[in-house]
Amino acid sequence: MPQQFPSGYPDHGAYGPPQYPTGGVGAAYAGWAARVGAALLDGLIVGIPVGILFALAFTMGIDPGDSRLVLKNDGTFEPTTVGGGIDEVGIALIASAVLVSFAGSVFLIYREGAVGQTPGKALLGIRLISESTGRPMGFWAALGRKFCHIVDALPCYVGYLFPLWDAKRQTLADKITSSVVVRA
Repeated sequence: MPQQFPSGYPDHGAYGPPQYPTGGVGAAYAGWAARVGAALLDGLIVGIPVGILFALAFTMGIDPGDSRLVLKNDGTFEPTTVGGGIDEVGIALIASAVLVSFAGSVFLIYREGAVGQTPGKALLGIRLISESTGRPMGFWAALGRKFCHIVDALPCYVGYLFPLWDAKRQTLADKITSSVVVRA
């Protein structure tokens, strides 16, 4: 087993750490379709449990209220519903959905920063790395990159299309954070 250095990266002996392209001719940058596919897979990993929790909240967690007859001013009775809405079970399920969504998002950012791959990226064989070091960016840089995706969305989501024509296949967020997505 390779020795661990204080930096957390293993000692790979005379061969050195795995090298990832950091630019230049022949760099194995990941294509746009692989990036979109990985994002969709990661969205499903978090979205399906959250969707199930919300569906349960709005089916099991609804209090239908009580039907009553109310006397109107003209002396007739009118059926009406009193109460209703989301009950305690519904509130608990919605809170659980929010918690699962948050935890899933933090997990994906952690994986992207720590090893460069979310489950979706791993399935499609791509990896996020720092352009300057060729290594995973770390949690805080990956979190910053997520916030920089706001810039990708501002001009009608054009920033997400940049990998289609950019030489390094970077989004605007990648350019801001000096990151690249490469084939693993």
